[in-house]
Amino acid sequence: KKIVEYKMFVDSSAISTVYEIPVKVVYGSLSTVTKSVLVRVQGTPQFEIIDVKTNEINPGDRESLNIQVENTGTGTAKKMTATFTSSSEMIKPIFSGGSVYINEFGIGKKEWLKFDVLVDQDAEYGVYTGAVALKYNDESGTNHTNTYNIGILISGEPRFDVVKSEINAKTRELEIEVIDSGTAKGVAIRGELWVNDKLIDTDYVTQIKIDKKSTLKFNAPVKETTGVLKLYYKGPDNKEFAQEEKIAWKPIGGANTILLLVGVAATVLLIWKKPWRKIKLFKKKK
Repeated sequence: KKIVEYKMFVDSSAISTVYEIPVKVVYGSLSTVTKSVLVRVQGTPQFEIIDVKTNEINPGDRESLNIQVENTGTGTAKKMTATFTSSSEMIKPIFSGGSVYINEFGIGKKEWLKFDVLVDQDAEYGVYTGAVALKYNDESGTNHTNTYNIGILISGEPRFDVVKSEINAKTRELEIEVIDSGTAKGVAIRGELWVNDKLIDTDYVTQIKIDKKSTLKFNAPVKETTGVLKLYYKGPDNKEFAQEEKIAWKPIGGANTILLLVGVAATVLLIWKKPWRKIKLFKKKK
């Protein structure tokens, strides 16, 4: 017997399988024999995230996060466990909804990984970072772990509450203070003051961030002390919103003061013109 060794080059794109290689053996000058040699090539699994799908996620929602993964490598992965984690406390997987098990993930195959998550009620609009960890064995039983970062968009809506409404004694304007108590900032805000179904005045604010306040100023009605504040504004992705708030305010103090002064002046004038003003209370002695 004689052992003959040959060096072989395996292409990087070769996948895991058993290859049959013909070997030609020549005896002397006339005898030729061809034998087949079986060579097993073991590839390496490699994964890529090719798609992420979900419904619009809002604060307080329970949603499914669907991530499509493809094995672009040259080997089969076995006993795979995919786990989702979030870098923020605002997004949490629900029980076993944060883990997916796949017994065998073949070459060129695609799989959807479904994770159930719960978004905190106080989550604000923005992109939150999450991670998907893939733990699996290759064909030789060696353990591997790959981690991939993904972005999760949490939507939100602006929402305004009236903090107070009062008339400024100096400017004689009705000032209405509002606060954004929603989950996204409001932009291009237009405020309208309506009294008795009539538009009294309009004011504008560029933007109001979450939990921030701003003041809308209007020409104050002379007699009325109640009305409606109509707000028109935009939120994320230029989505338009509208809301109405009933408001009330105290009357202008200056008007009552003027009436009081006029009343006092009229009383003094009346007293001055009365006949008894000319009566002498004391007479000189003769």
